[in-house]
Amino acid sequence: MNTYVLHKNGRIHGLAGVRPDEIELMMRNHHCDYVEGHGTPFEHYVKDGSIVPLEAATTTLEGHVLAGVPVAAKIYIDGVEYIAEDATVELSFNLPGTYQVRVDGWPQKEVSFEVNVP
Repeated sequence: MNTYVLHKNGRIHGLAGVRPDEIELMMRNHHCDYVEGHGTPFEHYVKDGSIVPLEAATTTLEGHVLAGVPVAAKIYIDGVEYIAEDATVELSFNLPGTYQVRVDGWPQKEVSFEVNVP
């Protein structure tokens, strides 16, 4: 039995431990590609047929401004998804409170911040 990383466009979705003769059928049923080896969606991706580490996150937070955001990254504020149109994103909030902000700039690692609004 071999271990395969299942991926779509390089983004890892899971691992499969199957015999080599079963992997093709499995991939047709799951509509994804595969590469032999080990990797996790939070630490790796598939690039040019190889499992490689995710890139370091470039996003930083200063005050209410996210900088270094990969364009088209997904930004989640308390679970609500937004798409970054620029590398700098000014966050605004209507109510005071503590907000959880997560940036998914794949193939970079996800990064999370907590924003307090007095």
